[in-house]
Amino acid sequence: MRLSINTVLILYLLPATSVFAHAQSSFQNPSPHTPQVTPPVNAQRNPRNRPDTVGRIDYYRQIRYLHKAAFILPGLLKDGQTRQVRNFLENWKRSETPSDELIFSIGALLDMENGTWSMLNLPCDAFYFLDDYARELKEATDGTSGFRYSIVVSATYSYDATPEARQLLVFIRSWALRLLASRQLDAEETFLCHVFAGDILRPRHTLRHDKDSYPGFVDFRRRLDRYDDDYFAYRHPRHDKELTTGIMAGIWLPTGHLQTLGAHPSLSLLIGGRNKKNEYDLVWSFRFLYPTPHPYMVLRNDTLHTSSYYDGGYIGFDYTRYLVRRTHFEWGIISAIGYDYFSVASGWGSDSSPVPLPLNVGSFDFSNGIRCKYFFHRRSFFGLAAKYHLINYCNTGGTDLAGHAFTIDLVYGAH
Repeated sequence: MRLSINTVLILYLLPATSVFAHAQSSFQNPSPHTPQVTPPVNAQRNPRNRPDTVGRIDYYRQIRYLHKAAFILPGLLKDGQTRQVRNFLENWKRSETPSDELIFSIGALLDMENGTWSMLNLPCDAFYFLDDYARELKEATDGTSGFRYSIVVSATYSYDATPEARQLLVFIRSWALRLLASRQLDAEETFLCHVFAGDILRPRHTLRHDKDSYPGFVDFRRRLDRYDDDYFAYRHPRHDKELTTGIMAGIWLPTGHLQTLGAHPSLSLLIGGRNKKNEYDLVWSFRFLYPTPHPYMVLRNDTLHTSSYYDGGYIGFDYTRYLVRRTHFEWGIISAIGYDYFSVASGWGSDSSPVPLPLNVGSFDFSNGIRCKYFFHRRSFFGLAAKYHLINYCNTGGTDLAGHAFTIDLVYGAH
């Protein structure tokens, strides 16, 4: 059978025309199941793999919204088809690779165009979207070649959408400038338009340092923080009967005649349990850093021995009663009992100690202080513990070591 040239052309062009019409209809009718269109795509092979020919790859459905936005949206807006613009944004938002900062910017301007903008429509990440948009607009329009906008379509390929993104950013800027010149906008709308126009380069920084000018955004940020705290408390409650573990690093600061031994850094381990208001911990601390700033004497077997060696520690039981409990913060008072000690000579190695046994000087320890915690993730926390220790080293016949001590420790732990 012989076909004419016209017949061949009609049969060749008919499928492409049908596909394009189908794609256009999807922009005007929001649907979570958008059709797959497969024209040739300028995809790029990931640099870590060997380049090869792309061929016919079904990636157009992942990049088509950004690819078409700069061409379709200005015409729809000019014709007053704001409903079709909204449908396009809804489909783009539901796609596999939405450009959140661009969708948010266009949606906010569309609401201002229709006179329906409201703080209630702001997404939780609105301020981060503004920062992303402001940075991209500056890079795309400052005349340098550093701006790049890529869409990752698979583990192997990414699509270079820099020309489309730059054209869309310029369109958004011109739209914002027109609204600033032709509409009566409130303070928050004016701020957004100035961001979209490129006049404000650091939106979040500006809002933090000029709260009086934008009370609506300040109230939104306050409510968002409160909701975050409520969600944190709901997901990570501190229930009764929880295990407590932690490590501490701090310093031991003696007073009185005990200053002969000098201040020493300390490392501690704690393990215990707690309920909502009470915590019970076993604590083991060990102190190091010798020699002491001043030598001291100990009496052993009727002989005075001089030493500047120091190796100390503490083993005790801490009780904490929490008086202030917030979502991220707790504060309470500590009361503890234990045994505090230090060694006057090393007991390690094959050489015998120059000081006869016993090598340790010890004391009962009664301490009180405060403890505070800041919960930053799940049940993990950073904290501070400060205590005043009542101790009495009995160094009979040797150097007077009367005095007490402060300890200050930074804590990292979890419940």
